Amino acid sequence: MVQAGLSEQEIVRRNKLNLLKERGVELYPERYATTHALSEAKALADGSSGVRVSGRIVSMRRMGKLAF
Repeated sequence: MVQAGLSEQEIVRRNKLNLLKERGVELYPERYATTHALSEAKALADGSSGVRVSGRIVSMRRMGKLAF
């Protein structure tokens, strides 16, 4: 299968990725077990204990000093 615009190395990597997916390998495993999805955790009362969620920080806003 030839994929236009990709180098040979990119094609090899994508083929390996597809092979791992077919074998059922979790490509980006969690580093720890989560207890709730973000939407479930949001619905909980403030101060709930034992809640573990995971995600990525998309943006941070720093208030106070002027930043350009």
